[in-house]
Amino acid sequence: MSAMGDLSLSDVSRALRLRQPVLRLDGRAVSSEAQALVSHVLDTIVLPSLPPQRPTSIANMRKAVEALLAGLLAAQEAEWGEGWRSRPLSNGSFTGETVGRTQFLKVLGALERAGMLDRVGGFRGRDAAQTGKPGVDTRLRLTGEALRIAEGFGVAIGNVGQHFG
Repeated sequence: MSAMGDLSLSDVSRALRLRQPVLRLDGRAVSSEAQALVSHVLDTIVLPSLPPQRPTSIANMRKAVEALLAGLLAAQEAEWGEGWRSRPLSNGSFTGETVGRTQFLKVLGALERAGMLDRVGGFRGRDAAQTGKPGVDTRLRLTGEALRIAEGFGVAIGNVGQHFG
C-alpha cells in the first residue's frame, strides 16, 4: 500500500534510487473494456470511500482514474523502471494538466487504501536552491491486485496501448 505498509525497506530504497519517467496525466480510456474498468474502479473503489461528491467532481475524478490507470499500466509494460513512475504532487505541478490536484489526490488516496497502489512519498531537497540538489518526487506503481482487476476487464500487460491512449 504505502511506503510504511506492505513495501519492504528494500522496495522503498529501490523505488527512490531508480530513475523513472514522470507520470503523465493525459491518458484516456479509448476502448469499451478500458471504459468499463475505469467505471468499475470509480464506482466500487473510489466513490464509496469518499463522502458524497458533486457531479463535476465525479467527472474530474473519472479523468484522474483514467490518467492513473493509463500511465501506471503503461509503466508495467516499460522495459525500465520496474513499473514505477514519479509524480510531483505540489499545487504548481498540476497547472495546465487535464486533471486537478484535489481530485487526483482523492483518487490516489482511495486506490492506496484499497491496496491497488504502492506509493513512496517524495521529499524536498534540503537547501535545494544552494546545493542544486532537488528533492525526490512521489513514486507510484500498481499492485498485483490492480493488475488482476484490469485483466478481469481484458486490459493486460501487453495490450495496454489498445485500451488507453
